[in-house]
Amino acid sequence: MKQTIRMGMFALAISAAAVVVSCGPASEPEAGSAAATAIPEYPSYSPVAWPTIPNNWVFGLVSGIAHDSQDHIWLITRPRTVPEADRDRASPSVLEFDAAGNYIQGWGGEDYRDSQEFEWPNTEHGINVDDSGNVWLAGS
Repeated sequence: MKQTIRMGMFALAISAAAVVVSCGPASEPEAGSAAATAIPEYPSYSPVAWPTIPNNWVFGLVSGIAHDSQDHIWLITRPRTVPEADRDRASPSVLEFDAAGNYIQGWGGEDYRDSQEFEWPNTEHGINVDDSGNVWLAGS
């Protein structure tokens, strides 16, 4: 549960996503009743860790997020979506952060597109880290 909450908060911090929660009663309360004048309580969120992004990097679209057994957060981004003016500062496709938001390592992307060992995808889609610490990527 703690890992799931931490991963969710980290994802919100990374993508700067706005969370909108909508709820209400199943039927309209009677006018003047306590239910009609009560202000609904919505959950509030705050990041557990804000990531430290090295080298003045710019993220492309974040297309996947995962966590591992060490509570590390793994992101897969799409460097090709970084605006042309910032392309020289594009982050690697795969990034690892510890639970405090410190950058651990990164790899993939343009540097791997001409690899003789494997074929790097044109579009990065998803990421998963298994119980043995293997990082699995999806792309097309």
